[in-house]
Amino acid sequence: MITVLLFIGCIQPKEKKPGALITPRKMAEILTDLQIADAWIAIKQNEGQDIKLLSTQIEDSLFKKHHITRAQFDTSMVWYSAHAEELDKIYDQVIQQLELLKEQNKTSKKQN
Repeated sequence: MITVLLFIGCIQPKEKKPGALITPRKMAEILTDLQIADAWIAIKQNEGQDIKLLSTQIEDSLFKKHHITRAQFDTSMVWYSAHAEELDKIYDQVIQQLELLKEQNKTSKKQN
């Protein structure tokens, strides 16, 4: 009986996904765009530009491009952050997409 109670006490109830959870595939696309935007913003910051407003504007335009709200993104990031295995898979996709873009950029530069 004690063993059964200990076993039941160790089992965590399955957490429900939020209703507005962004799919892993779409989350990878959004995070890829955000990584590119962050790199561009870093360049602008190094050029001495004030990036606070620029950063907000770019994020807002990316959310609009992907037809999501900032709240949906934040909620999804919180959920995925609490589920590291899922987030790792998403970031694997982000890395693949960024590598593909890098190779496409190299190819494009060689042709010019």
